[in-house]
Amino acid sequence: MNSAAASRPGRRNAPLRAMPPILAGAAVIALHYAAGDVSPWREAALALLIVPIAIAALGSGRRAWPLLLMAPLALADDVFDAPASRVAAEAAIVALVMAVGWRLASLIDDELAKGARMRAAMLQRLARLKSRTGYWQQVALTQMGVYVTSVEEQFLDSVMRKRPGGLVLDVGAGGGRLEHVLSRHASRVIATDIDRDEIYSMADHEGVTPAVVGPVPSLPVMTGVVNQVVVIEAPAASDEEWFREECARVLRPGGSVLLTVYNASSYKGLWTRISSRVRGEKAPAWAGLYYRMSLGEQLRRWTVAGFEPRKMRGFYWSPLPRSSESRWVAASAALERLLGLRALIGVSPWVLVELRKVESLAGT
Repeated sequence: MNSAAASRPGRRNAPLRAMPPILAGAAVIALHYAAGDVSPWREAALALLIVPIAIAALGSGRRAWPLLLMAPLALADDVFDAPASRVAAEAAIVALVMAVGWRLASLIDDELAKGARMRAAMLQRLARLKSRTGYWQQVALTQMGVYVTSVEEQFLDSVMRKRPGGLVLDVGAGGGRLEHVLSRHASRVIATDIDRDEIYSMADHEGVTPAVVGPVPSLPVMTGVVNQVVVIEAPAASDEEWFREECARVLRPGGSVLLTVYNASSYKGLWTRISSRVRGEKAPAWAGLYYRMSLGEQLRRWTVAGFEPRKMRGFYWSPLPRSSESRWVAASAALERLLGLRALIGVSPWVLVELRKVESLAGT
C-alpha cells in the first residue's frame, strides 16, 4: 500500500462522505419538481439548496462543488415552456444560493489553509521552548486555539504597526504564545506570568524578558515607562480596578492597553449566568472570572480610569470550547466572516479592545 495514501485514510472515503449532501440536494430539486405549477413553495423550495451545499462545504470547497453544479438542474423543467418571469425568479434564487454556497466554501477552505499554516508555525516555535508541557501551549495547537490565536495576532498586528517601538508589557504571557507578534513591533517585551514553569519555558529571545510575578496587585515596572500593556485572555487582571490604575501609572503619554473583554451582554454571557445558577457550588473556581461585565460597563470603567476606546473587534461566536478539536471550528469562523458577526461588537461574546490613555491625564 502507498504510504502517502495510508497516511491520509480520510481522502479515500471523501466520495462516500460527499454522498449524503448530494442526495439531499437531489431531494430538494425533486421537491421543487413535485410542488407543481400552483404551489407557492415551488420557487421558495430552491432556497433549501443552501443546506446541503453548506453541509458539503464543511469538508472543503471541493466537496461543495458538485452541489453548486447540481443547483441549475432545478431550472430544467421550466426553461422551454414556463413564463419568462418564473424562469427569471428561479434563476435569481439559484444564482443567489450558488453565490452564497461558493462564498461559504471558499471561506472554509481559507480558514482550513490558514489554520494549517498557523499550526505549522506554532509547532516550530513550540520546538524551541525549554518545556513543551504547558497547558496553554497545548491548547494553542487545537483547532479552536489556532482560530483564536489567528484573530488575536491579526488584531495586535493591526494596532501595533501604527505605533511601533518602545517597551511592551505582556501580562499573563504564559509560555509566550503571542511574544513573536509583540517583539515584531517593540524594542523590548517584558513577559510576565504567575506560573514560573510556563514563563521560563519560553525560548531565549533577545527582545523578550520573562518575569515571574506574585499575587501582589501591581505591575513590575516603573512609572511612565511602558508604551503598551497587553493583557490577552487574562480576566483575573484585566477586569480588576487595580489593573486599570496600574496601567494609568506605568504607561507613557499616549500609551495604550490591548485587552480581551468577555462580554456579559452576549449569548455566552447569558448562558454562563444560567449554568452557574444551575451548578451552584459545583462550578469550577475559574468560571467566576468570565463574563462578569458587559462591554459597555468595561468601557465605562476604563473611561473613568482615564482611557478612551480606539479600536474593537468582536469574535468567538462559536459555542465550541476553547480547546475544541472539532471540524466545525473552521465552519464557524467562516460563518463569522460571511455574516459579518465580528462587526456586532456590542453583543459579541469576546471583544478585543485598544484603549488609549487620554492626553489630559497622560502626565498623571
